[in-house]
Amino acid sequence: MNLTADPPHRDFKLIDQINPSIFCIHISNYKPALSFANPEVPDENNFDRLMGASGGFTLSAESGVPSTATSDDPQPTKYEYGALLQTAGESSGSFLKLPSPLTSSLCADENPAAFLVNQAFECSRRVAIEECERMEALSMAHYSSPAILRVPNSTTQVSIKIQSIMYRSLNHTLTQLEGRGILRPSLVSTGQDRLCSNVVLQVKYSLLYTASGQIQEAGLSLVLGTLISTVSLLQQKFEIHFIQVWDYSDNEQTRPAYYSS
Repeated sequence: MNLTADPPHRDFKLIDQINPSIFCIHISNYKPALSFANPEVPDENNFDRLMGASGGFTLSAESGVPSTATSDDPQPTKYEYGALLQTAGESSGSFLKLPSPLTSSLCADENPAAFLVNQAFECSRRVAIEECERMEALSMAHYSSPAILRVPNSTTQVSIKIQSIMYRSLNHTLTQLEGRGILRPSLVSTGQDRLCSNVVLQVKYSLLYTASGQIQEAGLSLVLGTLISTVSLLQQKFEIHFIQVWDYSDNEQTRPAYYSS
């Protein structure tokens, strides 16, 4: 403030000062403030000193930095809605298959079945009568042989049990067979015609599951029939249904299971 001037007024001056006080020097030079300082280039004279200042480094595999390459993701302990039903097999990518039509009416055999997803498909299959005994898709063993894993990635398997076998004759009458054994396609000749018996026409899986996401039982119902040589396109039907099992436990005594309808 210039009080000698008439009238009095303030005078402002810009003064370029470097480190005007000890306080400013202290603030500017504390360690974190130098985080973006130009790094010192290591050479043969200062390498050991820089190594000591940085705390050193290690190439040990036991480093404190977590490695995503060696750590395993937690494996699911139950089936959840939409999860693929795993089956026992040499590879980890084995799933229960439910043939279905995709881009056309022809059956696509690699369609996987999913937990709690009830499905029903009808599709067609090109069949040469002379090949019927060698076609897996026509044999009931192909649909009863997979073993479903009780929970994903487990070693406990649930075998598929054959519950019923119906046989449809050429005039479309149905007869229930007494046995539960495996019947394989059989090619026979009758005069000038050739027939293939025990061909799978319908497949129905019924899976019982618990509230904890485990597969309890797996049942299979089949309809077999006879294929004649004049038919080159076989119609097949595939279904899968899930039924929840209510299992009440009292300490170590388990009461009978109740099945929801």
